[in-house]
Amino acid sequence: MTVNSNYIIKICVLGEANVGKTSLVYRFIEKKFRGNY
Repeated sequence: MTVNSNYIIKICVLGEANVGKTSLVYRFIEKKFRGNY
């Protein structure tokens, strides 16, 4: 028996400007880190 597990996850990242929210999400999704911003 094959189980098809497709998940859609929505995450809301809150915080002050210029603290690295986008870099954190990018690190989680792409397994890479952008040091310049």
